[in-house]
Amino acid sequence: MSEQKTKLSIITPAFNPSQIEVDMYCTCVRQIIATIGQLYDLSFIVVDDGSTNEIVLPKAFVENITVIRHETNRGKGEAIKTGIKNIQITDIVVYTDFDFPYILENLYDMVSLVEHKKAEIVVAKRSKFYFSKLPIQRKIISKLLLFVNRYLMGIQHYDTQGGLKAVHVKQVGYLLSTKSTGFLFEIEFIYGAQKAGVNIVDYEVALREDVLIPSISWESIIKNIRALFVILLNRKD
Repeated sequence: MSEQKTKLSIITPAFNPSQIEVDMYCTCVRQIIATIGQLYDLSFIVVDDGSTNEIVLPKAFVENITVIRHETNRGKGEAIKTGIKNIQITDIVVYTDFDFPYILENLYDMVSLVEHKKAEIVVAKRSKFYFSKLPIQRKIISKLLLFVNRYLMGIQHYDTQGGLKAVHVKQVGYLLSTKSTGFLFEIEFIYGAQKAGVNIVDYEVALREDVLIPSISWESIIKNIRALFVILLNRKD
């Protein structure tokens, strides 16, 4: 009898992706299947978070990828939670951005750490090179969040916003219990898991050379700063 494969679910939220990004997503899925498809029982979930035009993937990928659609934009946190809630059976959950911004070897290594019980949650830690590529608005918000996480929230794994996590299925409850709907849900997630004594490991990731990091509007920055104050006020020491 052959050994049963570890079930790995990869969730990617998406909002108004360009055709180039859709093509890149499909290329990455194809590479993941070719590289670790023999090792893991893979499932891919795209959560279309209220895109203006519905995301349509090539017919060749219809059987491999499940697309779930929000009729309105509900935020990255809600999109990932929707993806998790639509998983039937899994062992490990990975979530990342739709364009797979980091080299795929990073994803494989992070999954392996969870599979071999060296961590229950693996957090992508962005390099200095990554931060050097950020537009000015993103640098401001990123530096602010790093400071808040480390010195005000007391989060040991303070780079919470790397956009790539590998999570043992037993620990997804900490993610599902977050109240933030936007990208700040990750602060609540890691804070709650750390407080509960979950084994969390940092893993430094490398940005793919062909990835472009878009700027973020000042309006969005102000909105998320307000959300950050709510998280700070509601935290339980």
